[in-house]
Amino acid sequence: MKIWLDDQIDDPETPKRHTPDGWVGAKNFRQFKALVEETLASGKSIEIIDFDNDLGAKENGELEETGLQIIYWLKDEHPEIIVGPTEISVHSQNSIDGPKIKEFVEFCRAHREEILESKKLPRSAFGEIGY
Repeated sequence: MKIWLDDQIDDPETPKRHTPDGWVGAKNFRQFKALVEETLASGKSIEIIDFDNDLGAKENGELEETGLQIIYWLKDEHPEIIVGPTEISVHSQNSIDGPKIKEFVEFCRAHREEILESKKLPRSAFGEIGY
């Protein structure tokens, strides 16, 4: 599966942000998480994920989680995706957090064993990794 994360996947004013042919689109963290978990549960693999960073606002006006926050979640919950073989790309126009997503993936891949081991760390009552 190829996952395209972008809040503008169906915005008629931004056709370059629409889900490319052959990809599955997610507009927010909730949709992204469901796609990842359903794909893994089915035994299928995720070939590539392409990230946007700024994902707009939720219906209640709060900001959605960003692509950077989502990549951190992915590292904590499914580090095997971050360290490979899944290709991780970024199409975000955010000049600060877009490169941070790329740098974080490079860091994780350079520290593959430690990242994979981090999934075994104890979690807090809130599901966070305890350090």
